Amino acid sequence: MRRRRHCPACDERFVTDELLRREPLLVAKRDGRREPFQRGKLFSGLSRAAGKRPLPAGAIDAVVDAIEARLVASGRGEIESRVVAEMAITHLRRLDPIAYIRFASDYRDFVSVDDMLDELHRLALSPRRPVDQPRLFVDETERLVDGSEELPRVPLSLEEARGRMAAPAASTT
Repeated sequence: MRRRRHCPACDERFVTDELLRREPLLVAKRDGRREPFQRGKLFSGLSRAAGKRPLPAGAIDAVVDAIEARLVASGRGEIESRVVAEMAITHLRRLDPIAYIRFASDYRDFVSVDDMLDELHRLALSPRRPVDQPRLFVDETERLVDGSEELPRVPLSLEEARGRMAAPAASTT
């Protein structure tokens, strides 16, 4: 946020840039550790996976921005590292299949060449689900990963959350 200010002591005008300070988002690692979300770490991993690929300028930045915005909008204070990785994989799969396989090979810990070939085979043969086709069963984590549901921008009050929960139940009867 940019503010124009005035100093009464010297009668000068100046501009300040301010950032909203929010609680750090924690990432729960596989081994049980928790560490603050690091945008640079995500960017570095995605850049390595997309190295020497003909991607549009700023594509990796856009993916990192989208993931970070989605995590912040979720209103959660803590997120599992696998959810962040799945979000990255989802974006890379749409962006570039080679970058996707590179990232997936690191994240999914392929044990053998056969494991990687199986994933390549699934990638080559998997039909792309139309954007407007809903899934039959989707849990909260899947909605967060694939971005299929708009999340609230600010945390809801208890009354608003109860109202939203009651609204769908009332409309189905």
